[in-house]
Amino acid sequence: MREPVFSEDERTFLAALDDDYAWEVAQALTDGGRIVGGTPKAHEAARWIRDQFVERAGLDPRNVVLEEFPVVGYDLNEATAGPSVGDTSLSISTDGVWSPIPCAQVFKGDGTGAAGVAGEIVDVGRGTREDFRSISGSVRGKIVLFAASDLLFYGAPVQQMAADRGAVAAIAHWPIAPDDALRLHVTAPFLPMVNITNHDAAKIRGLLAKGPVKAKLVIDNRWDGEPKHVGVNVLGSIPGSEFPDEYVYLCAHFDHWFTSATDNNAGVGSLLSIAKAIAASGMEPRRTIVFASFDAEEIGGWADTWYDWLIGAYSHVVRTLDGRELHADRRGKIVAMVNMDVVGTKDAEVSIETTPDITRFIQRAAEDAGLLAAVPARIFWPPTSYDDWPFFQAGVPVSQTAWWGPAYERLYHTTRDTMETLDRRSIHLNSAFNGLAVIRLAQSTVHPYDLDENLVALNEGLQILRSRDPDSRDHVDSSSLEAAIRSYAAHVARLIAAPLREKVDPRILNLRMRQAAAILNPRMFSWDFAAPLPGWAGVSVFTNPANDLRALKDAIAALRLGQVAKAREALEGVATMQWGRHTDYESYRKILGYIHRLPRGRLLWADGFLPPLSDVHREFDALASKPESTPESFLSEIESLEEKVTELYRRLNPIVAELGGAVSDAAAVLEESR
Repeated sequence: MREPVFSEDERTFLAALDDDYAWEVAQALTDGGRIVGGTPKAHEAARWIRDQFVERAGLDPRNVVLEEFPVVGYDLNEATAGPSVGDTSLSISTDGVWSPIPCAQVFKGDGTGAAGVAGEIVDVGRGTREDFRSISGSVRGKIVLFAASDLLFYGAPVQQMAADRGAVAAIAHWPIAPDDALRLHVTAPFLPMVNITNHDAAKIRGLLAKGPVKAKLVIDNRWDGEPKHVGVNVLGSIPGSEFPDEYVYLCAHFDHWFTSATDNNAGVGSLLSIAKAIAASGMEPRRTIVFASFDAEEIGGWADTWYDWLIGAYSHVVRTLDGRELHADRRGKIVAMVNMDVVGTKDAEVSIETTPDITRFIQRAAEDAGLLAAVPARIFWPPTSYDDWPFFQAGVPVSQTAWWGPAYERLYHTTRDTMETLDRRSIHLNSAFNGLAVIRLAQSTVHPYDLDENLVALNEGLQILRSRDPDSRDHVDSSSLEAAIRSYAAHVARLIAAPLREKVDPRILNLRMRQAAAILNPRMFSWDFAAPLPGWAGVSVFTNPANDLRALKDAIAALRLGQVAKAREALEGVATMQWGRHTDYESYRKILGYIHRLPRGRLLWADGFLPPLSDVHREFDALASKPESTPESFLSEIESLEEKVTELYRRLNPIVAELGGAVSDAAAVLEESR
């Protein structure tokens, strides 16, 4: 590994890092308990962070502001809500004597009202349709208990199936979490639901083995379905000495569930300690450094959309829920956004996601900070759904660091995410790495973009399509895209050539590279709907359709041989079928309406990034009732699946054309840097 070479600014910054201050900030926010976006407590936290920027980090108070934006949320009574977003309780009884069970909820709606609901508890296992079908009797008028997992993402399909069967509420527990910990995620508005510990779930199941168990459940939220509440972002800055209208962002959200030392109080600690060290170093950044702590990362969007988080960052750089653009003048002026979310965990595996154009730059900063030598780490593209995604949506090169891995996965969004989960050395490494990246982005003469990495991403995406579906060459016209890639490659090669780069005015070169990034970045990737959690990970725009084409054709080939089991196994690989195959068809369609078939305006940061989907649920179910037989027995299923293949090809051509147009436009912009 090469020896790091630090500038004087970087050495001064590293020497000035105050790890005790980062820890102090994390401790203070953790001690304060959960902060729900857009509530008075969030406003109080925002003011506290603002004061920290001025009084402890040493930023000029004229350069520290609170930025308001609308959110959908709760009229929250902090005195009675506990860890939930409204007055919440659960009691159980077997003999008329009621015993309270600790619980928590983030239900997107009013819930049950103060009167609550009551009914017998029915154990539905993991909540799959197979589980529902296996129970004796009906769940109508009853309360279902299930073991939640990513298989049925955050319980939404279970809620929907239970509601469709007439259940009045749901109780979830999370086997992945520590047995004594409460875990919660934002809950879809289909059925009132609370979360309990694994220990209490085992207790209830033990009682159910002996006879009926009754439950009383109250979820009394004061939910406003429209953006009537006010979120508050905190923005501190150090103005650039040469290029004040070029911006480098360092970000960490401050709202959180439970105590959330890792997610994301330590991130805010890193943010403030980096700001303090840069200010104390006396350096004069050439570009303006913006230190942003976002509100409403966890929740803030409408009830009927899956994409209800990241609202503070989305409002800042894209548009607010009421349609305003807060910083329209900054498009094309943001050099990069560096985000920190889930920071400093013990025994972590560090995931650093980036846009392709700064992947190698981030790799070098991580090496120089000593992070890669100290902990297992993976640096990859594309970005996923953290606060960096709305910036990526706006075309900005981004990086996001998460100290994750199996150890933290158990603690994520639980009552066990406390200061005991944190490691001081890890927080230091996080601050050193992200601080170095920001300083280098702010001080570089030429933006440290590696444009040729975009070529790797583009060609890999096209190769995914060709390798998974060789027939796509005959059905998808990629000639314009391939020509655009060649043109882009030629301009990138010219810019990489050192003698030529030295002849180009850096201001013009930087402007053109930012403009090209704004055109190309948002067009290369979409959301991975083949994963259990839709709308969580980004992939090439070709990945979902290529995956589905292969699965559909494998199923067709199997049916032509009369192999039903093999055909159904292939269809399980179609996007949404990882969870969809465990869901009733009507419930499945309703869930698709929640995650994919939303009207424009409700998609928020998913707008423009949803892949084409193939609904094979009915074919999958129809084959379950058919035995292995001759191909003639499956003609209707074969015909239906072939129609879906044709439809995918039809929808792929505009995607290829749009990407080709973006690559061509980006190449044309780079040519203007001559």
